[in-house]
Amino acid sequence: MVKSEAVTQQLRRIKCDYAVWGRTEINELSGILMDDEEIVQAVNGYYDGGFAMLCVTNYRVLVVDKKPLALTVEDLRYDMIAEVDFGSRIVTAVLHIYTPLRTLIFTSWSIGRLRGGMNYIQQRVMELRNNEF
Repeated sequence: MVKSEAVTQQLRRIKCDYAVWGRTEINELSGILMDDEEIVQAVNGYYDGGFAMLCVTNYRVLVVDKKPLALTVEDLRYDMIAEVDFGSRIVTAVLHIYTPLRTLIFTSWSIGRLRGGMNYIQQRVMELRNNEF
């Protein structure tokens, strides 16, 4: 379990310290992240479950969705990701993450942050695939 101060520090370092929207999801990250896990990118948006935060770390991709009486955490390990697609429009961007069991579709207004997350995910997936051979 990571201290909430460490999570806040990591988010400030990548300039993703949200004050209002996403605050409940940020508070949950301290109980979700592993001790040596580093946040690379975080972006607010929505998926099929509603408003959530997409958190890209050095180990996995997390979707954290905190509602008043419910918490949903989707954990996608890089070795399970088969394909990543990105598309942007005038106002929003969409990230598709394909795994053998499901497809995650995440939409955000932060086009640059979502694209940065996609770039890191692609890099990690390729690193893992190259090490297998």
